[in-house]
Amino acid sequence: PHMQSATLLAFTKLMFEYRYCVTSETVKSLLDSTINLLKSRNREVIKSAIIFIRASAKILNADEITGLLETLVPNLFAWNYESKNAYRQQLRVILERLHKKVGFEILKNFIPDEHRKFLVAIHKNIENAKKNKDAKEKTQTSELEETNRGDENSAKDETWEDILSDSDDEEKDNKKKSNKKVNGKQGS
Repeated sequence: PHMQSATLLAFTKLMFEYRYCVTSETVKSLLDSTINLLKSRNREVIKSAIIFIRASAKILNADEITGLLETLVPNLFAWNYESKNAYRQQLRVILERLHKKVGFEILKNFIPDEHRKFLVAIHKNIENAKKNKDAKEKTQTSELEETNRGDENSAKDETWEDILSDSDDEEKDNKKKSNKKVNGKQGS
């Protein structure tokens, strides 16, 4: 089991580092062997297999992955139920990548019925994240526009304030002059 795990991790590292040099046929053949290793009883081998599948999901394009979904997805859920929580987060990442590459409708056809709720939850999270991202972008865009408008308005406000303060000064000057005139006339 240790050698199987170490070999899978070495293949994962090589495949990921040299992903532009490795052909998709090589990756597919390694992935087929890895899918068989998911049925292993050893946690170390399963963990390495999941890491390899995670890297493969990132490297392969949608067309190449779609052909492998029929064997890949059911076997992702094939391990012992006692240890399923240990790999649930990594499985979530793999399913998110597959969801983004091939779409929800295609992916849900290959998910076993007892795990569809898990995929639906992932789908909802992705959709909510998209909505939040769009809303955040709109908010940032509107704030940026308001800031730009605010800069223009503040320049106008400063000018308007200058005008008002000048007129206030003029009014004060006029009052002082009128008071002097009134006081001057009274004193005469």
